[in-house]
Amino acid sequence: MKRSLFWGQILLGTVVMIATHVGAVVVPHVLLLDCGDSDSSYRPPTGKVFIIEHIMFNDEWLNSEQLMAVELIPDGTQQSRWISTMPFSATWNTLARPIKVPHTITIAVNTRVNIPYESDYKCFIFGMLVDEADLYAAVPSEIIEFDRESTSSLVGSIALASPRPSIVKMESSADLLNWQSAANASIMQQSSPHQREFAVDPTGQPGESSTFWRAKARARSSGGAALTNAAPAPK
Repeated sequence: MKRSLFWGQILLGTVVMIATHVGAVVVPHVLLLDCGDSDSSYRPPTGKVFIIEHIMFNDEWLNSEQLMAVELIPDGTQQSRWISTMPFSATWNTLARPIKVPHTITIAVNTRVNIPYESDYKCFIFGMLVDEADLYAAVPSEIIEFDRESTSSLVGSIALASPRPSIVKMESSADLLNWQSAANASIMQQSSPHQREFAVDPTGQPGESSTFWRAKARARSSGGAALTNAAPAPK
C-alpha cells in the first residue's frame, strides 16, 4: 500500500516541495482451508504476519455435527493450542478485533475430529499479509515544519505517532529512487518524546538543481522502518 502527496511552499523566494510517502508492504490475502485434503492448515511465510479479519464456513457445515472452529497451533507443539469458542456461522463472521498470526503459528480447522478425506468442508479466512518489520517496528511520523535557517542549514520538526524509543535518521536523494544517508545531518530530541528536531546542510548533497529529503524512523527494539515526509530543497 503506497501513497504519495505533494504540495509546495516558498522559503525565502525558493519553492520547496513536500512529499508524504508511505510504503509499507500490505497484501490482501484470502486463505482457503480445505478439510478434505492436505490444505487443512496454513502457516504464514517467514517474515510475514497474517492479520485475520473475517472468517467464513461453506454450506457443507450446516446441519452437520462438525464444529465450526478455528485452531491456532504454536510452532513445535500439538498439545498447546487455542481453539475458537465464538459461535461461527456459515456466513460472514467479522472478528471483534483482528488477530495477528506470526509465521511461528499454524492456522487449522478441526484437526482434532475425524473429518472424512475428500469431504467438502471448507473454511475461508480473509485478512492482510504484512511484513513483520512494518508491523512491529514502524513509527508513523510526519514532518510538521521545514524551513531555511541560513544558506547552509535547513531545519525542521518531525512529529512521531508513538513515544516509544526510536531512531530517526535523515536521508537524501536526487530522484526519489536512490537514497543515501544525508551528510552533515543532525537529529535532536526535545522534551516531548513525540517530536524530533533536525538540521541538514543542503550543500554537498545529490542532485544538480534540487535534493529530496526524508526522515526514516524505526523502533529501537527491532528492525524495520517507517518513512516520513520527503522534501526536495534547491541547492
